[in-house]
Amino acid sequence: MTEKATDKIESSVEMFTFGETEIVDGGITDYLSVYQTGYEHKYYNPPISRDRLANLADCNAHHSSALGFKRNAIKKHYDDTNKVLTLDELGLSALDYVTFGDCFFQVFHNAFGHILRLASLPAISMRVGVIPGTYVKLEKGKEIIFQPGEVIHIKEDDVKQRIYGKPGYIGCVRDIILNKEATSFRIKYYINGAHMGYVFLSTDPNIDDEDKKHLKAQIKASKGVGNGSSMFVHVPDGDKDCIKIIPVGDAPQKDDFKDIKTISMEAILAGHRVQPALAGIMPQNTTGFGDIEKIQKIWWENETVPLQQKMLQLNQYLPKALHVKFIEPAFALEAAKTA
Repeated sequence: MTEKATDKIESSVEMFTFGETEIVDGGITDYLSVYQTGYEHKYYNPPISRDRLANLADCNAHHSSALGFKRNAIKKHYDDTNKVLTLDELGLSALDYVTFGDCFFQVFHNAFGHILRLASLPAISMRVGVIPGTYVKLEKGKEIIFQPGEVIHIKEDDVKQRIYGKPGYIGCVRDIILNKEATSFRIKYYINGAHMGYVFLSTDPNIDDEDKKHLKAQIKASKGVGNGSSMFVHVPDGDKDCIKIIPVGDAPQKDDFKDIKTISMEAILAGHRVQPALAGIMPQNTTGFGDIEKIQKIWWENETVPLQQKMLQLNQYLPKALHVKFIEPAFALEAAKTA
């Protein structure tokens, strides 16, 4: 058989697209352990990026609200007569704890070695030192080393490592991102307007190269302000089927925006273990969310108390006279009397 050279066939079909593919990174929890890093390997690097966790707090209303709600739940019942830890310092550390899964307190001593006060250290820049009991604070261009006894570290549990804490909501990170991206897509859709929602098909031989360039320019120009306008196309000597619009997707009606927002919101609140009634969510039915007082009591017993117990770990380092305390709410005191 004689081999025959294959001629290059050039297609007469001309196509173009516009718009870039957006990549959503949800692999924030892909880690197995923590590793030594920094100058001369002085500290362990957190398994989950502190910057990314901090950024998550700003990208979704429900996530941000849940973090603030849990912080407020810790502050609300705090006995702020304590002379060692002020309410403001507790609030800063509480927000760090619910955001990053751990918090850090700097211990100030007097000349006799007695504890004077505790101050919150920003968890986003704190690192656990390789030498037991030491900690490192990262600042621009320098590292501040804290020696044993200068920092108290309170952390949430993590089955993958024991150096840092892990926030309880980490299982719903992808839902937080999805909720954000759904809103971002809708904003981009309305601002941009030009999207691959249809195929503009022309089979008329009377449309020359100049006409093609003009059509491309007109479609691309539909982006931004005025994207809802219509376009008139006149083809001399063309038949009724020379131009067709073939829909391939109806983004405004078929992207299930509301369902995505609702389902991801439910997953976010479940990840935080916050009831919708406590998260400022409007009920979608006439029956509402039930008895708000009962919901609040259950939340206090199952969620607020465990958060308080974490903060009470400070008392392991404080003399009894300076112990951190929380005040029980009225409904808890009444329940104790009737029990």
